[in-house]
Amino acid sequence: MRRIVPLPQDGTFTVSGTVRLDPDVRSEQLDAFLGRTDASLVVTSTGSLEGNLLAMPSAMLDGDPTTRFIGRFDDQVGQAWRVRSTTPFAIDGLELDVVVGPRQSVPTELLVTVDDVEAGRFPTGLSASETERVETIVLPINAESATTVRIEVAASADTLTRDWYSNAFISMPFAIAEMRVGGLGLASAGPVDTGCVDGLVRIDGLGVPVRISGDLEAARRGEALELIACEAVPVSAGDVRIDTTGSSLPLTIDQLVLRSERPVSEPPTMPALSPDWESDVRLTVDIPAGDVGRWLVLGQSHNLGWTATLDGVSLGSPTLVDGFANGWAVPASGGTVELVWTPQQLVDRALAFSAVAVLAILVLAVRSAPTPVGRTTVAMPTFIDPPRRGTRRSRRSAVGAAVGTGLFALVNLPSWPLPHSHCRRWLRLGSLAGKGLASRLPSQPAFLPSRVF
Repeated sequence: MRRIVPLPQDGTFTVSGTVRLDPDVRSEQLDAFLGRTDASLVVTSTGSLEGNLLAMPSAMLDGDPTTRFIGRFDDQVGQAWRVRSTTPFAIDGLELDVVVGPRQSVPTELLVTVDDVEAGRFPTGLSASETERVETIVLPINAESATTVRIEVAASADTLTRDWYSNAFISMPFAIAEMRVGGLGLASAGPVDTGCVDGLVRIDGLGVPVRISGDLEAARRGEALELIACEAVPVSAGDVRIDTTGSSLPLTIDQLVLRSERPVSEPPTMPALSPDWESDVRLTVDIPAGDVGRWLVLGQSHNLGWTATLDGVSLGSPTLVDGFANGWAVPASGGTVELVWTPQQLVDRALAFSAVAVLAILVLAVRSAPTPVGRTTVAMPTFIDPPRRGTRRSRRSAVGAAVGTGLFALVNLPSWPLPHSHCRRWLRLGSLAGKGLASRLPSQPAFLPSRVF
């Protein structure tokens, strides 16, 4: 991991984090780090099941029949494992507990080499099985003193499966539960605890000693180990370079956290405010004078439509506060702040215009039709399809129905605060009354003249 972190000021940091075993390093390196083997005993192989730290070749020597060394997918012939000890040991037969089942390929012949000298090819007598079980085979190998034993799969009864990427058939790996030879076995390892080690974390080019600790078996299952710096790290302001690459430890960094403790002063006591809501879109609040400037926050969604004036002087556009609210910087002198939702002004003008239009319609509806100066006798038209007429209501009943509808709407309006809401109520009443009157006035029927004038 390589990161550049800008730091505004100098500080002293504690370093912590989590790490995991690196599955890409050699198995013998992982065994040595975990304390399962040391320089006196090394177990290697041509490869094991990728990504599975429990399937390393050392699993054959841990004395636990539930753990297994699992080879690689694809060609089984040619895969091998080797056990090397700095202390010579005698060989009186070599036992292998081989897993046989529907998900394993089965070695049918093994090539054994002792101290780089071929000891022979041995058929295992095993074959594929539909049920999983463990079969023990004994290879007739004898040596008074040996340091290295290598076993290679010379022939195999392969179980095939589909490759995830190519969809081609590939061989499934073999599995060895236990191997017993010369009394060799793994050391008993406790929890992981490296003590203070250098080379894993560097800050601005300087190594930071860290301590890695955690449960060994959990680490082999891929779970995280804890990382803690052995001492606090002073860091200068500027671009801080953090580097965790190039370490010889078989670990990968999961997370790295730098913490800097700093004193937090007691926040100043803020005065209690009592806003006066003149309406839903206008309020005033008196802010007392103080020693320093403060922020006035309006808990409405941030919008440039909100304006704030301090004693008649604009405080500018609202600033986004807490990710949603509106805020304005108020000087220490304080004063009276008026907050207004300005888009409502356009709505109010539209409502006033609607009220004037409704009044004009009412006047035209109530006023009597003008008397014509002279009458012209015109033949009565003949309707091709006479319209069906209902009961024609009088002008008085139409106006009464409109007014009644408006009063009903007024009663059911929400409660608006005074005084701005009274105007709004009457405007709504006028609009509804106009609608009711329009619905009651008779419409002019269409007709065709009996003759063309």
